[in-house]
Amino acid sequence: DCSGVVECVGDDVTRFKTGDRVFSLRTVSGSYSTHTVCDVEYVNKLPDCLPFREGACLGTTYYTAYRALVLVGGAKPGQLVLVHGASGGVGTACLQLCRLMGMRGVGTAGTADGEKAVLASGAESVVNHRQGEYVVALRQLCEGNGGFDVIIENAGHANLDTDLDLVCNGGIVVVVGSKGMSAVEIVPRKLMGKECRVTGMLLWNATPDEFTQSHAAILAGVRG
Repeated sequence: DCSGVVECVGDDVTRFKTGDRVFSLRTVSGSYSTHTVCDVEYVNKLPDCLPFREGACLGTTYYTAYRALVLVGGAKPGQLVLVHGASGGVGTACLQLCRLMGMRGVGTAGTADGEKAVLASGAESVVNHRQGEYVVALRQLCEGNGGFDVIIENAGHANLDTDLDLVCNGGIVVVVGSKGMSAVEIVPRKLMGKECRVTGMLLWNATPDEFTQSHAAILAGVRG
């Protein structure tokens, strides 16, 4: 990911011109340099309200969050969303998007500082997943809803079977992170009884149209 000022554009590029402030979530030549080459598909204009160092943080994290939450997870205003591992980059972005778009975000974290970060990102509640009774606490938070409508899972290797206990009937678990190639066990009857879904999500599988939708949503969020 990177941000900066456009120095020149290709002959077929019409969205940008020399001097535009932009950010990109992917480069052709690498971003650890003073200049880089980017595919126009991954470039977006950087609003004047954001400095370049913040613009460089908008790429992979926020596009992953938007695709997982909205384009794959189908989250809608008013729905209850659990972000497992919410104090990291993608988790923070998910919670900010929830607040912006009218979803009710709940997050988990493993430290006191992480809990503070989760609440600062817009979560209505936070649970420490290192505490022994954290699953009970999460069940209490979603009890009136019958479970979480959407679960964004950053640690599928550790939480997937538990997610099936917490998701509501007809809900969805979107796995955006998992440690290594660890195998996990789940109880298939949990899927049957709730008719819920589990799906993986990888940003680089996004279509050009999905990137266009993500561009627009993220810019709208930045501009408030």
